[in-house]
Amino acid sequence: MIFLYNPFQRPLIAQLLGRIESSLQAISRELYIVYYNPVWADVFDASAALERRFAAQLPYDQSEIGYGPDEWDVVVVWQNRGNPHPCPPGTPTARVSIAARGEVLQDGEADTHAGVRQHVGS
Repeated sequence: MIFLYNPFQRPLIAQLLGRIESSLQAISRELYIVYYNPVWADVFDASAALERRFAAQLPYDQSEIGYGPDEWDVVVVWQNRGNPHPCPPGTPTARVSIAARGEVLQDGEADTHAGVRQHVGS
C-alpha cells in the first residue's frame, strides 16, 4: 500500500509512477495506491499497470472542520491490473473536484492548501 497526500509536483509524481510500474513488472504482487487531494490523478489514470478502483469526495470528521478551506477531501484509490480483489462499493470514475491554490472560497477566504483546479474522473 502506498499512501499519498499530494506530496510532489507532476514531474516527481511521474517519476514515482515509473518506478512503481517497473517494480510491478519485476515482481508481480498486489498493490494499492491511496491518493488524498489527488492533484495529479491523471498521471496514475494514464498508467497501463493500474486501474482506478475508488473515487469520492469524503466529508471531514466534525472534529476536523475548520482546519482546511472546506469541509471535505478527495480520495482516489488505484490497484494494479489483475488484482483479484473486488472493487469497493461506489463509482471508481466518479467526478471529484480539487480546489485551486489561491482560489477564493466562501467569505473571501483563500485556499492555500490545494494544488490546481481540476476534475478527477468522468
